[in-house]
Amino acid sequence: MTFRQHVTITTGLLLLVSFFWKNYLGLLLFWLGGIFIDVDHYLDYVKETGDTRISLRRLEDYFYNLKEQKFYCVFHSYELIVLLLFINIFYLKHDYLYGLLAGLAMHIILDALFNPVKIQCYLFLYRLKHAFVFSEFLQQKAGIQYLPTSNGLSED
Repeated sequence: MTFRQHVTITTGLLLLVSFFWKNYLGLLLFWLGGIFIDVDHYLDYVKETGDTRISLRRLEDYFYNLKEQKFYCVFHSYELIVLLLFINIFYLKHDYLYGLLAGLAMHIILDALFNPVKIQCYLFLYRLKHAFVFSEFLQQKAGIQYLPTSNGLSED
C-alpha cells in the first residue's frame, strides 16, 4: 500500500474509533502507529542506496516498483507487536499504548492483504531465516510474476 493509502485509511478508522474510545493520546498513537511505522522503509532505502534525502516520491518509486534487494523493515513485524503487547500488559500498563499497538497491527494487516508478498514475510524470524532477501517474499498471482524490475511487474 502507498503512504497516501495508509494515511487515508488510518484517518478514516481513527474517526470511527474516536466515537467509541475517548483516550485522545491513544487515538493519536493509533494514527501515528498506523502511518509512521513506514519509517523502517526509509531506513531500508538508506541502507541499500546510501541516499539520505527524504523524498516520498523516490521512496514510493523504489518500493512499489520492487527495486529493493533486502527487506529488513524491523517495525513491520508480528513479533514486535506481540512483544510490545506483553510489555504493556505485564509491565507498563498504559491504556493509551493499546492505540499504538492497534495502529501498528492495522498497518501490517493492510500490508499483508494488499502488498504482493507472502503473509509470513511480516514475521521477522521468517525474514531472518531467508537472509532478508526480498525476492523470497514475493508471491505470484494469476499470470503476474512480481520481480525486482524497472516497473516491478512482468507477465508470464
